[in-house]
Amino acid sequence: MKIEWLGLTKHELTHRLTGLGVPPHIIQDQVEDFIRLAPSLHDDARRFIQTGAQESSVTIKGWNLKRLVEEYKMKPTSAFLTLDWLIREPDAAAKSLAKGYDTIGF
Repeated sequence: MKIEWLGLTKHELTHRLTGLGVPPHIIQDQVEDFIRLAPSLHDDARRFIQTGAQESSVTIKGWNLKRLVEEYKMKPTSAFLTLDWLIREPDAAAKSLAKGYDTIGF
């Protein structure tokens, strides 16, 4: 079965995320998470996957891609997935982020 995400096959998405620095031990999990990404993140995520542009117009409860990357030192892929979590579970995600963080890139 051919799975596509925003015009990319699963194989192409895997290749592009690997090229953007996602390590092999978590690549399949991140591919699956990107396939389930909230629709409001699709345009920004597509642009990131295609060009590496780290821009997003989405802000949830004061959190956005730039803040997650700069303040929390997240890799952009993790920041997109965190925004997705904020969309799906805004209160729980915001509470967890407000508690602080460990330095984890992925």
